[in-house]
Amino acid sequence: MNRLLIGLTGNIATGKSVVRRMLVNHGALGLDADLIAHRTQYPGGKAYQGIISTFGPEILTPEKEISRAKLGEIVFANPDRLAALEALVHPAVTADIEEQIERATLPIVVIEAIKLFESPLAGLCQSIWISQASPEHQMERLLHARHMPEELARQRIEAQPPQAEKRQRANVVINTEGEFKQTWQQVHQALNDTIQSEGVQPTPYINIDQKINVYPAGAVPPVAMEAFWQSNSGKALDNLYEQLAFNVVQVLMVQDHIAGMLICEDWNFTSTLKEILLARDAAIATEIILEAFRISAIERQSEFLILSNQVAAHLSAEVSLKSAGYAQQAVHNLSFPAWQQAILRQSDSQAEQLWVNVLTRDSE
Repeated sequence: MNRLLIGLTGNIATGKSVVRRMLVNHGALGLDADLIAHRTQYPGGKAYQGIISTFGPEILTPEKEISRAKLGEIVFANPDRLAALEALVHPAVTADIEEQIERATLPIVVIEAIKLFESPLAGLCQSIWISQASPEHQMERLLHARHMPEELARQRIEAQPPQAEKRQRANVVINTEGEFKQTWQQVHQALNDTIQSEGVQPTPYINIDQKINVYPAGAVPPVAMEAFWQSNSGKALDNLYEQLAFNVVQVLMVQDHIAGMLICEDWNFTSTLKEILLARDAAIATEIILEAFRISAIERQSEFLILSNQVAAHLSAEVSLKSAGYAQQAVHNLSFPAWQQAILRQSDSQAEQLWVNVLTRDSE
């Protein structure tokens, strides 16, 4: 397969993750180097044993997981110890990303990494993208979106190299200061230009049955998406582009008409089906919806599926979720940290059971 690898970087709070998710909504496989770095430190991860050997078993929790708090106390006060940690983690991250690229079935892969240029990852990529925002926008996002104290936010911004240095090495610069729709339009145009210049085929649709195909949102005309959203969501049009910035929107097509949308939250190789929007005249079987969710999530290398309570309540009235491969699980039933954290992102209670589907047990 002729595959396009995009390296995405930018300074803190410039919208890197928004751009990555918008590329995923154009059919790319999104890889977040920061989350992958965390995974290398899970039990069994590539950096796990080396970190314990270097920093001692006292950094472990009772569950034999590496405590990020304890490790942070050691490394962030000592540059030499931080360098030792990075020497263990960075090669492991690169190796994991190379394996995920090798397994990819999608023709476009985007690697988000704040230290892209300081790693071998940049050398893997045909196109380098930079997210751009003014210091004022960075500060506003850190204060209001991340609730960071003002002095700490200022320190974080000033500690990074000037954005101009990254822009000089970029093939594409995405300015994220405007509305999400404006960012979406920039990403859409830049990706189309990059695909044409690199000779890569865009992501194909997924055929579910004889009538229904699943498309990434970026493959659907914006006018058609907007019309469907306004007719069926009960929400403002701005919310559509907010979903495209923070979630994965899969479009169900019957011939040339939008029959529905699946809104999913992808995080750390898990995917949660948060909302189902169907056209008023659409007659799509629940089994088809679940299969569309499963197959598209597998293409994005999701290993663990979750149904939100809202979706599960709606679907369980129509079909046995167990027969579709789902089981009710709480956090304490699971051993893999990413899956535990994914459930906690959807529930405030460790005891609450959610409907989940384990697609692969390779991580356990």
